[in-house]
Amino acid sequence: MYIASGCSSSQYDYIYKEIQYVQTTIANVNDYTITLSNGLVLRSRQLTIAVNSTPILLVIDNNLRSGYFYNRNSKVNVTFGNLFEPDLMVFNEGYLHFVQDIDPQNKLITLIDGSTWFVPRDEDISKAKKLLTNPEIIIPINKSMQGTYFINTVSSESILVLRVDSTIQDS
Repeated sequence: MYIASGCSSSQYDYIYKEIQYVQTTIANVNDYTITLSNGLVLRSRQLTIAVNSTPILLVIDNNLRSGYFYNRNSKVNVTFGNLFEPDLMVFNEGYLHFVQDIDPQNKLITLIDGSTWFVPRDEDISKAKKLLTNPEIIIPINKSMQGTYFINTVSSESILVLRVDSTIQDS
């Protein structure tokens, strides 16, 4: 039984889009200005309400002065101040991608490029089901010895997966 997550055609434009990301926490929020615990100061395009020490996964358009994170399942678009120097900060690198289908019985995830991935750990299947409501994931560039991880951009949870097809090069 396949469960479709329903991706829009505009998401196809972002397949394997290179991004940078960092897991951090909110240190202070003052209306439209957000200070993170790693020292970054962000400017939100909307009034942001968050508690200090709220964990976030900040996704950064590669070397641009903009990005986003999720706060209570709502996407918060941000820009960086004039003092933002990406070369002086340490960020993880990865690719933005989208989940198309999940087959929980066979423990398979299909991405919108048609690639199929196996979920070897039972506890990761329940995490994978959350991707049906928000199918956006990050595939880190650095792979672990065990396989590849999908990172949910909303919850920051990681899911261990193994590639089962060879439609495109393993990222």
